[in-house]
Amino acid sequence: MADLLRLARILTGDEYLAEDLVQETMLRAYRGLESWRQGTNMRAWLLTIMRNLNVDRIRKQARQITTGSIEEMEIEPSAGVPMDDIDPGSWPNPDELLERFSDDQIEAALRQLPDSMRWVLLLVDVQRLSVVEAAAILGVAEGTVKSRASRARAVLRKRLLPLARDNGWLDESVQD
Repeated sequence: MADLLRLARILTGDEYLAEDLVQETMLRAYRGLESWRQGTNMRAWLLTIMRNLNVDRIRKQARQITTGSIEEMEIEPSAGVPMDDIDPGSWPNPDELLERFSDDQIEAALRQLPDSMRWVLLLVDVQRLSVVEAAAILGVAEGTVKSRASRARAVLRKRLLPLARDNGWLDESVQD
């Protein structure tokens, strides 16, 4: 439950919506418990339910805002996101640097990502699921998961770099 709630907070950006999403996820899981197969990964099953509910929520919001089709509104993973490669090797001790950011700062950066990128990072980097498991949950090829994860990490580095510099954690010589 704690993992689901943490992910829901990142996805929704709102405590109450996150709690509703987790509650609905658990309710759907309870109602569909007979569809879960003993010996399979229950966490992956719950994440799939949450992802589907979140997609439904986003689609419902989109219908309320406009009468256009959802396909026209979806953002291509790279649309509007500069894909300049950032050399993470130029960051001194990136794991230690990452620990300096607050959860709120990282969540805010994650929320700025397109859903397709955000979901991949949440599943692979936060939940530590394998690429195979993430691909199954998202309904995409394993190569797509790897590609989105790589691009999403690059975008996060680019967005967090100015904050690290402003806080004096990096000097100006670190390239973006």
